[in-house]
Amino acid sequence: MPDFSLGFVHKTPEGGLPMYGDIAKFNNDIDLSDEGLKGNGDLVYVTSTTKSRNFFFFPDSTNAIAQSVTNVKKTGAPDVPDFTGADFDFQLLAKENRMIAAMLKKPFDMFNKEAQAKGELYLTPQQLT
Repeated sequence: MPDFSLGFVHKTPEGGLPMYGDIAKFNNDIDLSDEGLKGNGDLVYVTSTTKSRNFFFFPDSTNAIAQSVTNVKKTGAPDVPDFTGADFDFQLLAKENRMIAAMLKKPFDMFNKEAQAKGELYLTPQQLT
């Protein structure tokens, strides 16, 4: 690294890198340094895509202050509504197979912007709560 610490900067291959046994994928730049394993890019989990300049990757989770999230509506078993958000606290918990999006200032827009959700959204492969 430029500061002579051990590390690397790596661009993921097209289609991204699988995470936590393939429950999610990360796409773009990965950086390992004395600050830890970090990423700048997109994290795809179930029906959502989260963008952040500063994902922090840990063996059991990924954390970030994310710039945006977009969840695509899914019909069928189970139904999951669409939602979007900006500038929120993000967590992906690998063992629980759950994503948490926690509002910081602005509520999340849901149902084609006909409703807003304040607080936290929990997304799993089975449901959105």
